[in-house]
Order: sequence, then C-alpha cells, then structure tokens
Amino acid sequence: MKLDKIIVITAVVFAPLFSTAAQGKNGWNLKLTNQPGLTKAMVQSRIQPFYDERDVDNNLDGIEERPIKRNINSPHFFQTPKGVYAIVVVQNIARQEPRISGWCDVFLFGRKNSKWLLTGRKLMAGGGGTNGYAGEFKELLRTGQNSVGVVIKGGGSIMGHALASDDIIKIENGKLLPGSLVSISTYIDNGGDDANPRCEKNTYKFIPSQKKNYDLQLITTDCTDTKKHRKTASVTVLYINGRYKIPDNFRFEL
Repeated sequence: MKLDKIIVITAVVFAPLFSTAAQGKNGWNLKLTNQPGLTKAMVQSRIQPFYDERDVDNNLDGIEERPIKRNINSPHFFQTPKGVYAIVVVQNIARQEPRISGWCDVFLFGRKNSKWLLTGRKLMAGGGGTNGYAGEFKELLRTGQNSVGVVIKGGGSIMGHALASDDIIKIENGKLLPGSLVSISTYIDNGGDDANPRCEKNTYKFIPSQKKNYDLQLITTDCTDTKKHRKTASVTVLYINGRYKIPDNFRFEL
C-alpha cells in the first residue's frame, strides 16, 4: 500500500460540526474537539499498512527486522479558513544496543465534504531522545498568515545531564510541507556541575503580524537559581530564505 495514493474515509455527520463560536477568530481553531468520521481505530487501520510494507521492504536482504515499538496516537483536529484537518503523530522507539533512540512521524488528514483524505506525511519529523523516549506531540501554533506549526518535543538525559528541544514542521494552506520549519533548544541542565553549573531555558513565540511568515521571538532565562529565573538574552529571528536561522548562543548542546 502506498501512501501517495489518497485514502478516503467516509464520515457520518448527524449535526452541524461548528457553531460560529466554535470556529474561533477568523475561522481559526487549533484545538477542535473530536470530529465525526475519524477515530483512532480508523486512523490506525489506514497508517499501519504503510509501516507493514516498509518493514517488508527493509528486510528483503534477509537482515533481521529492527526491534521497533510503534505508537499511533489519536488525531488532533484543527480548523483554518481553508478547511478542517487532523494531524496524527506516530512515536517510534528503536531499541538497538547500546543506544536506545526514537523519533516521531506526522500524518495529515483533510476533510472534504463528508470524507476524510490522508493527504500528507512527514517521516522523522522530530522528537527523539534517550532511554526509550521517542518524543511526543506538544501543540499546534500559528506561524504565519496561512500556516500552522506542528510542535514535536524531544529530549533526554545522559549521566545526569538533561537536554530538550522542540522541532516544528509546517502546514501551509492545508498542505504538509517538506523539511523542517525550525528546531529550537528549550532546556539544558548539566546536573549542577560544581565547577561550572549550567541551567538554561528558552521560551519562544511567533509574533502575529500581517507577514506571510511571522517573526520568531526567543528569550533565554538562567534557571541555576530555582527561586528566581533571570532573563539573560532575547532575540527576534526573521524568516529568511525558507527558514529561521537560530543564533548559536540560543542553541544548547551537552
């Protein structure tokens, strides 16, 4: 089964889906309640054959199948002026000694009349970490006049050191775009190293405007003092040449 073929799911609609209040401002609502015609079970039945096929393709050379634990999550519904959509995040945990790693895939469904169409996918969209953490869906954000960002958080710890990040992929005008919009470091802690203690957090937001792609604001705070977080730096990053280029001093590495 190939996912580049449109998959159709028929929805049974018993009542109007949205009131004026439910539609949100200017037709935007990034936190819709569950919609008829697209349940978790239905999503799993459409997505699982894709993975089954890939498993066969990957083992044609006789190599033993990689032990991957996979979790196909419930759909998250949202609305834009272009229509009603759902994203499904799939967590993949690949156990290969001595490393244990993981990642998240994202699938996009769109509703047309009373039918749901599987319209796009992004493999290894983000997430990942250590100790079996594949990452997980965090939230949906407005990233521009016609775009939505799917935020996948990841992270892990090594010998008491912790690191976390958010990977954001882009849906524009109802289409899941290739590539990554931006990856943002959100947390680092070196475990209270006596010689050089370090604990920093990045918070961020996309600043609403009339721009096609909003500016991205980041603020770094020092969290070595747990009683009082101190702002240490801030920056506004513009969308240039198809991406946000995060300054090096806002990137965390262990």
